[in-house]
Amino acid sequence: MMFDNTRVLHGRTAFDTNEGHRHLQGCYMDSDGPRERFATTLMRQRQQQAQQENREEMA
Repeated sequence: MMFDNTRVLHGRTAFDTNEGHRHLQGCYMDSDGPRERFATTLMRQRQQQAQQENREEMA
């Protein structure tokens, strides 16, 4: 699951060790990486579609 941590309010009860074991793990990345990857992928798809359309017109 991915979410924008700047838009999420954190609310949880205090951890009670008598209730069991809790494991929290986080992974952080900047938002520019996924945005750039999405934009690049979209641009490549559009280029491939244009090439396919050009091939179909030539045939």
